[in-house]
Formats: sequence, C-alpha cells, structure tokens
Amino acid sequence: MGINFRKSKALSKNVRITVSKNGPSLSIGKKGARISVNKDGVRGSVGIPGSGLSYSKQKSFPKGSKIKKAAGILAGAVMVVIIAYVFVGGN
Repeated sequence: MGINFRKSKALSKNVRITVSKNGPSLSIGKKGARISVNKDGVRGSVGIPGSGLSYSKQKSFPKGSKIKKAAGILAGAVMVVIIAYVFVGGN
C-alpha cells in the first residue's frame, strides 16, 4: 500500500494545474475532453461525463531529448511557484 498525493487548482474555467507525487501537470479542456502536459509527456483523454467511460492516450517525450529536459526544468519551476503561492497566502 502506497501513499498518494494530489492537489489541483483551477486557474480559469478550462485550465487546471495539478501537483502530485509525480510532479506538476497542466490540463486544458472541458469535462469529457482534456489535454494534459507533464514532465513525461502529453496525454489526451476523451470520455462521457458521469458514465465512467473514457479513453486516453499518452505520448511520451523521448528519453534524453531537449524537450524532456526542458519539461523537467519547467516542472521544477512550477513546483516552486505553487509552493510559494500556498505558503505565502493563496486560497
């Protein structure tokens, strides 16, 4: 049995940032259709809201690529901003 952590915050109506044990991710879309980007790659998902039925596909960044390295650096920067926001006085 592992410990899981996930915290998410809506930045606007269709944009959400999520922080989990795997790092931060940014999701754009409505219920039923969403695109998420994290340090590992891009995930698209489509589903029928309220039904529990969905389909998702992950496109991983190539190992050792400049994109993967940049995404890791960006993920670290986002994590610092989120931690500062939480501790300085965000909702």
